Amino acid sequence: MTGNGNVIDYSILLATRGRPSQVERLFQSILDTADHPEVIEIILYMDDDDHESHTINHPSLKLKKLIGPKISMGGMHRRCYEASSGNLIMIVGDDNVFRTRSWDTRVKEEFKRFPDDIGLVYCNDLIQGMNMCTAPFLTRKACDFMDSICPDDYTGEFIDTHILDVFTKLKYWGYIRIAYLDDIVIEHLHYVAGKAAYDETYANKAPTNENRNLFFRLDPDRVATARKIVHYISGGTKS
Repeated sequence: MTGNGNVIDYSILLATRGRPSQVERLFQSILDTADHPEVIEIILYMDDDDHESHTINHPSLKLKKLIGPKISMGGMHRRCYEASSGNLIMIVGDDNVFRTRSWDTRVKEEFKRFPDDIGLVYCNDLIQGMNMCTAPFLTRKACDFMDSICPDDYTGEFIDTHILDVFTKLKYWGYIRIAYLDDIVIEHLHYVAGKAAYDETYANKAPTNENRNLFFRLDPDRVATARKIVHYISGGTKS
């Protein structure tokens, strides 16, 4: 699917607060590097009191803006997912920048390796590399098996860890549905790497034992999700 602007290949989910200039930088990097920006939509969730962010726009990109109350990061991603229409779903942060041209063509080609429309692809963030899917791409079918893209309860960190763990469990059961693209760079301009200033948004997403404990508590749920996917890709379920 490419080219006519009427079909969406990629839905990029973005929860943002207080960073309109960073969002503008992100948008421009998408436009500068994608082969087919016309088949990309970006779904933004913004807090209803973040009036500066409400003005975010871009004349050359398809945007859907969701404005609502302050909720968890997981909740924002889920609401963005519910408003999306593409077959390939990406979570991105407003501190990410796309650096490699033709990333969209390359990622879509990588998904063709996976039968049954189940897969996770992620790229080099120049901080954690293959160790973490900082900006994951997933098929819509995979997200649906995961009951949307992530649980509501994560307030910030561990969403990427949660997603990666589901696919790691599939790998343990013999189904390789993960691809890491080291040569495709989607840089994470995070303050811990000295690439950004520490701001209120980072403070609100600071690591907490709550998210770590939630990740461990949800392990049975991830096992159950992985089992459902295994049942599907092994031929037990056809829909």
